Amino acid sequence: MSNEPPNTFKFSFIDETVVVLSVDLFGTLVSAASRRSPGEAVAYALRARGHEVPPSFLSAYRSHQFDVHPTVEVPLQQHTRAALRSVGIDASLQSVHAALLDAFDTPVSPTPVANPLLEILAGTDTPSAVLSNCSLTGLASQTIARAGVDPAGFDAIVSSVDIGVRKPDARCFRAVAAQLGADVADVIHVGDSPRTDGGVANVGGRFVHVDPHDPTSIEELQQAVS
Repeated sequence: MSNEPPNTFKFSFIDETVVVLSVDLFGTLVSAASRRSPGEAVAYALRARGHEVPPSFLSAYRSHQFDVHPTVEVPLQQHTRAALRSVGIDASLQSVHAALLDAFDTPVSPTPVANPLLEILAGTDTPSAVLSNCSLTGLASQTIARAGVDPAGFDAIVSSVDIGVRKPDARCFRAVAAQLGADVADVIHVGDSPRTDGGVANVGGRFVHVDPHDPTSIEELQQAVS
């Protein structure tokens, strides 16, 4: 009998590795309209909630409010509150957060690859998660729901704002692996961007590149979970 300690980093039984799936959100699972002027949309939403927002806010919103490393994901609600304070306006974090969710509540729809991808997820017992580069807490779940997809269909929804860094940083893929009770080497990540989503390969996971406009591009994923 081996004296080696059990592998506590595998969510497995009798040394059987469990593969887990993570899926990119924006551009892969859903298509979301972009704000032509995010700062103006935020200012409008703040005013709608009773906050005075001077014209100087737009410049502050577009400027860095925290001296952090470029890889660090500053929560948008923190950034916006700091921008308001820099122009003499105090607002609660809760109110700012609610206004931001309003400002970025844009039209969304599933991509052509979404339904076939969701069918694959529904047909397997493989644990799954959404892993999104998103700087606003709660926006990923809101966007999924707006697209008509049940967020409860995933075992976890993980955003870069929850982790503090953005894909392709290795910590993003390690975080989603931890959420699903697996080792990062057992993560299959599905996405449309080799630059960001492809970062999973740098930590030993598998990247499945899909074209969101071509449902046949998920054939590799179907083979991976079969």
